[in-house]
Amino acid sequence: MGMELQGLIDRINAEGLEKAEATKAALIEAAQAEAKSIVEKAKTESEEMMKNAVSENEKLEQRAKSAVQQAARDIILGLRAEITKRLQNVVKHSIDEAMTPTMMAQLVTTLMANDQAATKSGVELDLSKTISDADVKAILAALSKTFETQPQITLRNDFAAGFKVGVSGSDLRLDLSDEAITAIVCGYVGPKVAAILEQK
Repeated sequence: MGMELQGLIDRINAEGLEKAEATKAALIEAAQAEAKSIVEKAKTESEEMMKNAVSENEKLEQRAKSAVQQAARDIILGLRAEITKRLQNVVKHSIDEAMTPTMMAQLVTTLMANDQAATKSGVELDLSKTISDADVKAILAALSKTFETQPQITLRNDFAAGFKVGVSGSDLRLDLSDEAITAIVCGYVGPKVAAILEQK
């Protein structure tokens, strides 16, 4: 009876031990599988985060590059506008200084002296209202040496320097006002300046 009891106890212990070993093995296997899954998931998430970081970095780099290019374009446009403005001021100032009564009389003479219609009908000369009476008289005196008929002078306020000249009785005028000459000079020089600024 004692032997049977001992065998029963031994058997129960053996079965319990086997069961515990099996449970332990199953727990270890489940834990290892869970750990492997966690590691794989973390690796996948890490790779995804790295891809996202690289993609975001590329986007930021592209935005920064675009911003720099836009800023460069804005600077060039602003610089071009400023240079054009300064060029216009320089040209207008130069015309104002160059268009002395003597110079205007010489230009009118050179342009109109060989024109038979001008010689026959006379010359009409448009001057700026800013010109002094003394300068008008000086121009008339100089032109009277070339033209038989005294030129008709009209003072206008739509330009500040230079003159417009034509044959009497005709609406056609050769425009040598500061506005016209400035437009011609800036129209010629402006694109060249723009081309220089846009060179890379």
